[in-house]
Amino acid sequence: MADATVIYTGTGSLPFPPVTFKSQSDGLSLLFLSASCWGNQAGLIGFDVLIDGQAVARLSVWANQPSTHLVLVPQIVPVTLSYGDHTLTLAPFNGWTIVDANDTFQFVLVY
Repeated sequence: MADATVIYTGTGSLPFPPVTFKSQSDGLSLLFLSASCWGNQAGLIGFDVLIDGQAVARLSVWANQPSTHLVLVPQIVPVTLSYGDHTLTLAPFNGWTIVDANDTFQFVLVY
C-alpha cells in the first residue's frame, strides 16, 4: 500500500526557504510538485527543484503576458532517497521569475 508525506503546502516568496523533510523509505519514491509564480516579462518562467543540492526537476510554463500569476505545469518525478532527513530547495532559473504571497506550493512524497 502506498503512503504519502506532505513535504510542504502553503504560500511563499523569494527567496523560497529550504524545506527539510524525512524520507520514510530507502529507495525509489515519487515526488509530486505543484507551484505558481509570475514574471515581469513574457517568456519561460519557473524553478529548478533540488533535493540535497541535486536537480531533480524543472517546473515551468511559458508566460505570454507579463505580470500574471500562472500555475507551473505539475510533475510527478521518480526520486531515489535514503531513509532520513533531506532538504528540498527551489531556484528560479531566470531573473524574471517572481513569487509573492499570492503564489502557492505543494510538494508531496509518495512511497
